[in-house]
Amino acid sequence: MFHPKKEVVKLPITKEEKARRIALYKESISQSEGVILANFIGMDTAQINELKGQIREVGGNFMVVKNTLLRIALEDLGIRAAGELLEGPTAISFGKDITKVAKKLLDYSKDTGLPQIKGALVGQRLLKPDEVEFLAKLPSREELLGQLVGNLQAPIYGLVYVLGGIIRSLIYVLQARAKQLEGQS
Repeated sequence: MFHPKKEVVKLPITKEEKARRIALYKESISQSEGVILANFIGMDTAQINELKGQIREVGGNFMVVKNTLLRIALEDLGIRAAGELLEGPTAISFGKDITKVAKKLLDYSKDTGLPQIKGALVGQRLLKPDEVEFLAKLPSREELLGQLVGNLQAPIYGLVYVLGGIIRSLIYVLQARAKQLEGQS
């Protein structure tokens, strides 16, 4: 049986919806360390939802955006994004720890070939796709804090060990002196 292909009718977005989306983009961007932009063309809904779930696991988010509205949101935040980042289908990934988000996004991209990383905005700095890969290789915030604590604790443990050795030596000297005095009595 023949079924004609259904025509998709896109209704224009209302001004209120545009304002709501711009506010959402601004809030999401301002509360994150950075934003990774990707071209999601070729991804089906199941893949997008799977990727969203993986990024959510690390406290991030992935959303498909309208370029014009994202450009307005970025300009309102004082960020002048390069035009090429906002061409073609665009999705943004963001989170409190951008390195974790970048790792998840790049791992998924390596496994499936999608999405294609366009670049990133970290602070006021524009990153190229290869710089996003470098960002993904950096330790996460928790890992860096763990390394810092370990580095701060190492000298303290060394000092405790040295002081413990001095105290042990003093005890041995005092015990030897006590035995010597007992022998003289």
